[in-house]
Amino acid sequence: MNVLQPGFGTRFHCCASCRHFSSGREEGKIFSRCSRLGYETKAKYQFNCWDPKEKVKRKISGVFPARKEGE
Repeated sequence: MNVLQPGFGTRFHCCASCRHFSSGREEGKIFSRCSRLGYETKAKYQFNCWDPKEKVKRKISGVFPARKEGE
């Protein structure tokens, strides 16, 4: 799905920036999982249930300071 919610910037919309996204290792393999949907996903996927992390919300709204080169 590639359905965007109004009010959110498209460049930030992906599973990796969602508060339900988690990753880790199981049996020596790296996994990415959506805790809300309950199944594996990939960081770059987009779903219409996207709920961005607080850090991403601040960045979208312009409150998050720009990083200086080298940080």
